[in-house]
Amino acid sequence: MDSTIPVAVDPREARGRTAVGFLYALVATILWSIVPIGIKYLLRQALDPFTIAFSRFVLASSALWLIAKARGKVRPVNRADLPLYLMGGIGMAGNYILYALGLQYTTASATNIIVQDEVVALVILSHFILGERIGRVRVLGMLFAVCGIAVVLWNGQSLAALVNSQYLLGNVIILFAGLSWPLYGLAQKLLSRRMVSSTLGLTYIFGVAAILSAVPAALGANVHGRLEVPVFAWLFLVGVVSTGAAYLCLARAFSMLAASTVAVTTCMLPIFTLVTAAIFLGEPLTPVIALGAAFVVAGIGIIGRDEAAFQQNRNSEQ
Repeated sequence: MDSTIPVAVDPREARGRTAVGFLYALVATILWSIVPIGIKYLLRQALDPFTIAFSRFVLASSALWLIAKARGKVRPVNRADLPLYLMGGIGMAGNYILYALGLQYTTASATNIIVQDEVVALVILSHFILGERIGRVRVLGMLFAVCGIAVVLWNGQSLAALVNSQYLLGNVIILFAGLSWPLYGLAQKLLSRRMVSSTLGLTYIFGVAAILSAVPAALGANVHGRLEVPVFAWLFLVGVVSTGAAYLCLARAFSMLAASTVAVTTCMLPIFTLVTAAIFLGEPLTPVIALGAAFVVAGIGIIGRDEAAFQQNRNSEQ
């Protein structure tokens, strides 16, 4: 079983810890929703996808290292934790690089549907590797969340892209991009069990990802235009805030909740992304989006109640 709550915790404290964990996961998801806006701007102005991915890792790792240094938490790498840093970095780099590559061969709407396989993959791997339970209530919540995403994203364009052989290569690449991200999720959860500092752990994970993404960034570099102040501002926002700070919140969520619960909570990302696109790009919000959001929120609510009840029952048995 997953041990996310210490022994002899008061039920009210357990519920509060669960609520805070959900809040961290939601904040991370909100910060992620800014990424497409920033990347869209950067692609139009100056940088190629691989350079953007590399820059995000470098900026996030540097910012987190400075935070860890200021807090006096910088420590040499523990050999026992090194495989987890490598696994997390490989998962993170694989997700970013494959996503950027696959997006060049398929549509964005199809991509948003296919990449959700990362949620299902993390739930399944969490069951078999971390020993987390997958009960009927949790499955029901996950189905609600996935249905919400489908309601929002499923349209004629995405359906055609999913079945059209022209997009087969891109769809397969995006499928593997989604399957690589759970490697990070598992690594982060295992590091939290070992009481590794979230800030320092992410510093090393992003460092590994930066090294791995440096090769495609160097080979596919296509920096053009003038690197003016807005470009650096968006790089800072995407790299430090929407990557470094977002994953720091996510790491805290992993330390408080089951990995499968965190994964389903991030299903709110497509909803938040559409909202930020409406705010910054003027894209319309429709009743269909509201319906999809209701499904996702319902799914997260079901899983949240199940998580809180499970933690409370386990504490009462101890």
